[in-house]
Amino acid sequence: MPPFLGNTFRRVRGALRTLRYRRRERAARVLRNRLGAMPVIAVTGSAAKTTTVKLLAHLLGGAPRVGVSMYANTAQDVLSEFCACGSATDAVVLEASEFPVGTLQQIASQLAPTAAVVTVAGLDHYTVFRGAAGAAREMATLLQALPGNGFAVLNADDAALVSCATDLPCRVITFGTQEHADYRAVEYGVGPAHGLSVVCEHLGARHDLSTPFLGTHFSVATLAAVAAAHELGVDWSVIRERLATFEPVFGRCSLVAIPGGPLFICDTVKSPAWSVSFACDTLKQFDTAPRRTLVLGTLADYPGSSRGAYRKAWRAARPHVDRTIFLRHSPSHVGAREEDLASGEAVFLDSVQAITAFLQQWSVPGEAILLKGSYKCDHLDRVAHHFMEPVTCWQEKCGRGMNCINCEWMRDHTPPLLRPLTKARRKLFGPKRIYG
Repeated sequence: MPPFLGNTFRRVRGALRTLRYRRRERAARVLRNRLGAMPVIAVTGSAAKTTTVKLLAHLLGGAPRVGVSMYANTAQDVLSEFCACGSATDAVVLEASEFPVGTLQQIASQLAPTAAVVTVAGLDHYTVFRGAAGAAREMATLLQALPGNGFAVLNADDAALVSCATDLPCRVITFGTQEHADYRAVEYGVGPAHGLSVVCEHLGARHDLSTPFLGTHFSVATLAAVAAAHELGVDWSVIRERLATFEPVFGRCSLVAIPGGPLFICDTVKSPAWSVSFACDTLKQFDTAPRRTLVLGTLADYPGSSRGAYRKAWRAARPHVDRTIFLRHSPSHVGAREEDLASGEAVFLDSVQAITAFLQQWSVPGEAILLKGSYKCDHLDRVAHHFMEPVTCWQEKCGRGMNCINCEWMRDHTPPLLRPLTKARRKLFGPKRIYG
């Protein structure tokens, strides 16, 4: 294509995108005015957003009474999903990202949320925010836009959030383990059935909450959703009943048990370096497993060099695992010694398909295998899926920003003679998306 035609095409495409966004803004503004006093709750944070949104919507009654927008959390996506929530009758719960800068301000100005939930300020998007304090300041823009009759639910254990959430125009509700928290976790832990139990203290009364979550770090999402739901009028008995029927989000420490085979813990959505310790804590509870294996993919959001990040991650994991499998890394990069390779404590493989073949050959029944990686870079969830049903797509970098479970090409059963045509179609139009 000649350069002048390419530039014209890009300008036209940009103008069409701007036009579509303006139409979404107008449609969202009209819908928001029509909803009136209906609660609109925006959930943000560096982690636990999706789980909090899904759990809060479930505690409020679920679809179709509650509109939900999650996974896609940029300003344009949130406006589009909000417009699709017009049939909601009780509330709308939105997942909003703090990145890119200004997203929360756009969402607040267009949708005028009546309440906000902030889970935690971490090191996600480190290159932009340069730490938790910068992320907390960006999240505070959403809190400053809340109305006087609204409320904000904040993590009392997060010092960066607490320091930025001062002089808010609305009521502030806190949760966490601190003594001054309004919803305080006085006890929490994971039992023999690998379900998180939390004893929540509120106004002097204690409430036993049992959840299906795998790992103590899910106490943040649990307390945040419970606090918001109770402030919106849901009774404690209803909260306990609905917690027992909640189905966790796939890819956030999801448990996949293979009959007669290993036990997979899929933490395959994103992998900021600061979250590796939570993954290790989750794997640590499987102390009766014959072997514990960590499959580590691409880490993100870390200060300094990647060499230091991966070496720190391995040092954190080694006391809790019997074997660590690294994807697309070298022994020198992570600091593995020859004796680590000889003993099998460290394994280095170049592709997800190679990892799958290795585990099919060397895993033992009941082995606990934690898959830790990014859905954008690694697609490690294919390892667990292949043990249940053959996977045919093993591309390392397909460019699709979606979980493989939602992509029809993970199980492409096209006859071999027709595959060149389907590959050409995929190259031109991309794979179809199936939302489950």
